[in-house]
Amino acid sequence: MISGSEYDNFIFTDGIHLELNELLGASQPVYQLNKRKRKLPSMASLNGQTRSRFRGQGMEFEEVRSYLPGDDIRNIDWRVTARTGKAHTKVFTEDREQLVFGILNQHKRLFFGSHTALKSVIAAHHFANLLNLAREQGHRVGAFLFDDSGQEEFKPSNRRKHLTHMLAKVEQRHNQQIAEIENQGFENPDFEGQEQGQHLTHALTRLLKVTRPGSEIHIITDIIPQLNTIWEPLSLLSRHNQLHVWSIVDELDWKLPDSGNLSITNGRSKSQLGLSVKNARDYLQNFVDSARQMQDRLWKTGAQFHLMGPLPTALNLESGMLGSNKPGADKPGSDKPGSDK
Repeated sequence: MISGSEYDNFIFTDGIHLELNELLGASQPVYQLNKRKRKLPSMASLNGQTRSRFRGQGMEFEEVRSYLPGDDIRNIDWRVTARTGKAHTKVFTEDREQLVFGILNQHKRLFFGSHTALKSVIAAHHFANLLNLAREQGHRVGAFLFDDSGQEEFKPSNRRKHLTHMLAKVEQRHNQQIAEIENQGFENPDFEGQEQGQHLTHALTRLLKVTRPGSEIHIITDIIPQLNTIWEPLSLLSRHNQLHVWSIVDELDWKLPDSGNLSITNGRSKSQLGLSVKNARDYLQNFVDSARQMQDRLWKTGAQFHLMGPLPTALNLESGMLGSNKPGADKPGSDKPGSDK
């Protein structure tokens, strides 16, 4: 599905750096809303709070139904059986622990933002929010982090100390890259996404070995590069798991000034970029095409697709779904389609 999501309510230190105390849940409004929920006394000793589809000798009574061949005779409800004259059995729902994995892309492609915060900061906060919620619900959480300097894997655990360690690594690696950009500028940025695509492929391949059926997997990134190596493991993971892809969007991903000269810099040198209305329109169309291609390919694998951020009206009109955009925000200038300047 394509959907718009607002993140204006997140609290950022400065929108550029990460702070561990924020990632641990203090700044996420969704997490604060849900973390007030407490386990019921009868569930205090259980592993998780997610009901599974498995039926058998479980922890919570669900119903009484007619006995079927193959049912465990130990679950026969003798009182109902005696009263009705037909065999009936008790059915229980089994409370099972779930594995939840977060895959966080922190490549320098995400180190920009036009409004509240850098895309990399928003991605990190959303990643932390998802894992905070999962651990609070009693699940084990694991993670794969990758950026320009490499990647790191964390095995699943439901200990808070483990989550704190993971988020501290996110903070450390992110702020280290900020320091590098401030000192050196953008050195050979991976604009085409080839390197992040390779790191994502490696993480997905590893997940095929360490995950188990029924796991929940969240990929937080920008638009996934069109690399064939990514889609096979994505498809395999989607067959037996809940797979969500969250693409962080900034207005600059699809909107350019109508015309004129822009001053651009990589942190060390400056240059001028000339723009026209046609440039802006082509830039917008390229984003719409990329998003729709990504949606189509993810749908074929069975994964769920979410665009998180301000979306252009053109994308929503073509997909037929609502987003967090302002009507007409994607119209470059007052020119109608077909008129180039």
